[in-house]
Amino acid sequence: MLRSGCEQSTPSFIWKEHSKEIMDASAKYGFHDLRSDAEAFYMINTNFTIDTVIDELLYAHSSNFLALKQASINFIVNHIDGVLESSSYDRLVLQSTELTKEIMRAVSQSSKKRHRV
Repeated sequence: MLRSGCEQSTPSFIWKEHSKEIMDASAKYGFHDLRSDAEAFYMINTNFTIDTVIDELLYAHSSNFLALKQASINFIVNHIDGVLESSSYDRLVLQSTELTKEIMRAVSQSSKKRHRV
């Protein structure tokens, strides 16, 4: 599977169906270019929702996928009211005070930018 991900001729359905596995394997074995490509493809094909974004954030944070983590935080900032009402946010607060603080900083910075304009 990892070998086929390295080839440019790999059908897109393989990337779509297995991009998360490719991300994990490439991170594990140090294939940095493949890791970046898989993360980018995963982000393009992932539709964040209020119900799924916290899981994506926790995964990105634990696996050190910085672009996915930032995209998750950006979604949360833009949908903060709905996210705060979700049960997944309650779970995040219990699991990671570090990420909770990071989200609050991002919300605060976003609010400051809006007030400056």
